[in-house]
Amino acid sequence: MITNASAKGLFYKVFITTITLGTVIISACAFVSYSIIDRAYIKSVENSLSDSANFVAGLIGDNVSKQELSKICQSYSKNAGIRTTIVGADGVVLLDTDFDEANMSNHSARREIASAFSGERKFITRYSGTLNKKMMYIAIPAGEIRDGQYQFCIRQSVPISHISRVEGVIIGEIALFMAITLAFALVASLLLARKISAPIRQLTSIASEMKKENFESPMPSYDISEVQQLARTFNEMAKVIRKKINSLKKRNLELDEIFANMQESVFICSEDGRLRRYNHSCAELFNAAETEELGETATAFRNSMILDAVDKVFGLGKYEAEIEIDADKTYQFVGTKLPY
Repeated sequence: MITNASAKGLFYKVFITTITLGTVIISACAFVSYSIIDRAYIKSVENSLSDSANFVAGLIGDNVSKQELSKICQSYSKNAGIRTTIVGADGVVLLDTDFDEANMSNHSARREIASAFSGERKFITRYSGTLNKKMMYIAIPAGEIRDGQYQFCIRQSVPISHISRVEGVIIGEIALFMAITLAFALVASLLLARKISAPIRQLTSIASEMKKENFESPMPSYDISEVQQLARTFNEMAKVIRKKINSLKKRNLELDEIFANMQESVFICSEDGRLRRYNHSCAELFNAAETEELGETATAFRNSMILDAVDKVFGLGKYEAEIEIDADKTYQFVGTKLPY
């Protein structure tokens, strides 16, 4: 039997399952999207630093004047936020766009500087003691090689805070997209849960009507094949039950007619001592009104032999005996215990 509780449970199970699955998928997509975009942005920053460092290194190779070189590097700083530092082979800072190079310490011990003078190119993220902020650096060698040593090192860097701000914007955009997508997923989950649970509620209502022996409720058509098959099964079941009930009613009417017109005295009683039914002949034999309210067997018959025979029927399942009703009348008693 389908109940309203099961239909309600189906709605919530479908809704919770779909919204949970949707949330997990959307969250996973958002995480992957952020990872891809963030890596692409970091790579873009690295390429920008590398390209601008190569450009400045090329200018040094072309013997551009320090004044012109400083002007170009300052434009990088103003337009792209890229800090440029030029260091000599002895570690002395020759030019810096964000700080007075005269007040800067020797940079030969800086990791990125040491790597550049050894011919390596590395991106290094570390805290800058000069600017008191975390920076991303790239340093490349530049100028002529004398005695196996590059003459200059070009170092370019951007504050990590700039990168973090862009990453924050990316996170905000992805979060907004995720919220909108989750809202759509919520609506879609509600619609899906209703679409699946509504037919079950309708079938539950029809089943309740069947319980009241109302088999005429129209069976709706559904666009979900499994539910449509269930509806067809319900419809066929209703036809079979209606046919059987009508057949039983007809048979009961026939049995009632036979029972009422039997010449033999027939009565039905239960093991708890209650008289359930008796026919016209039995009523005449014991002077009982057919419309009289049924009561206890002992009260109706007032005959110890009949009561004893009834007890034996319930004990043995079947019993026959001759019973004296009046002083001059003896009757054949045949009793059978019914299977229900």
